[in-house]
Amino acid sequence: MRNYLFYSIIACLFLAACSSSKELSADYYRQNEEALVSIKDRFKKIHRLHPFSFEVRDKDFSEVGIEIITDTLRYIYHFNPGENNLADTLKAHRFNVPEMLTLFADMKQMRCTWITNLDYYERGQEKYMVFLSLRHNKLGSKRKEKYFTVAFFDQPQFYDNKGRLLDKEKSRNIMKINGQVFYKINSRACFTLSDTFR
Repeated sequence: MRNYLFYSIIACLFLAACSSSKELSADYYRQNEEALVSIKDRFKKIHRLHPFSFEVRDKDFSEVGIEIITDTLRYIYHFNPGENNLADTLKAHRFNVPEMLTLFADMKQMRCTWITNLDYYERGQEKYMVFLSLRHNKLGSKRKEKYFTVAFFDQPQFYDNKGRLLDKEKSRNIMKINGQVFYKINSRACFTLSDTFR
């Protein structure tokens, strides 16, 4: 009887922790929606002309990485954001340097650690989503850090009654992105909590 009571209490605590993490994440998105959507929209606009992804490689935001994708090559660079090399590299690849530096500054302010454009296929058609990760201080424990990851889709998505992202309409199959289950924020955005930033 004691074992049953013990396991029941542990299960309730686990479910409460999961639920509060989801609520905290949804609240975080709502509180920061304007800034996150702005970062996503500017990223998409720049990405259409110059495909790239961007990462922050350390907790102090003192080392950044950018992956620049051309028709024939993929360039990967690492910089200290204060160095002129970053602006010089962006200029050499024909980016709008002030626009990019402003985007990076806004990402730093939001503690965004990764942004990229992922492609996927639905009914044989190639589609895209913007994938954005943030270091989420309130969700980390002393032992393990958590990342709040948002997937932004161009079209409305389908979710089950628990708010989990489904692979298609009238399906019971949960769609996983990078092995993670994502939960509904709205019809075109969903989130997960992850131990890794990408």
